[in-house]
Amino acid sequence: MAWGLKFLADNQGVQDKLRFELQSAHAEEKNRKRLPSAAKIIGTAVHYLEAIVEEIIRCSLTESAVMRTAMADVEVLGHRIPKGTEVFFMGNGPSVFAPPFEIEESLRSPSFNSSKEKIGSWDTTDMAAFKPERWLVDAEGRKAFDPAAEPLLTFGLGERGCYGRKLSYVEMRIFLTLIIWKFELHKCPEKLSSYEAIDKMTHGPAQCYVKLVKVAL
Repeated sequence: MAWGLKFLADNQGVQDKLRFELQSAHAEEKNRKRLPSAAKIIGTAVHYLEAIVEEIIRCSLTESAVMRTAMADVEVLGHRIPKGTEVFFMGNGPSVFAPPFEIEESLRSPSFNSSKEKIGSWDTTDMAAFKPERWLVDAEGRKAFDPAAEPLLTFGLGERGCYGRKLSYVEMRIFLTLIIWKFELHKCPEKLSSYEAIDKMTHGPAQCYVKLVKVAL
């Protein structure tokens, strides 16, 4: 959420569009000049909000890698991985922030080939940019959020994925809706806008300052 404030302050066009989409989705609340309730926020589909949440998670690098331990000897892409090896799946390099490695198709496993169409691939020209639109796909003449539009491993996958993932998404939807509903986030001076990070349990911004202007409804 701290990274999200920085991304939105530095991308005014994205912030303005989000505010418009939120006010359109909660038109009754806007007309009555009141905040949407938590229940209303959770129960209302705002595709651009969902895309922004996903892009914040991708760009924040809060967790830069997912680790798994090989439970048996296995071969992956022609490389032998002995049982007990700790394998790191990086979320901050090729396929996420840079073009993927070129891999000989003959090295791919049958399970990969049978499921590769389930997840999209990035446009390699702007992978490092904060661009929520990458999570929106054409659906029946409109843009709809698709969590499988591109690869993302921040929370892990499968039965060993992060059990707090759903709570994180709910918190971010409520937090962002209420902040953007009430305030404009303006870019802070350069000396307060560094993207340097501090790595503790997670990867957090060293500076997270906001310059607020109250929104006139």
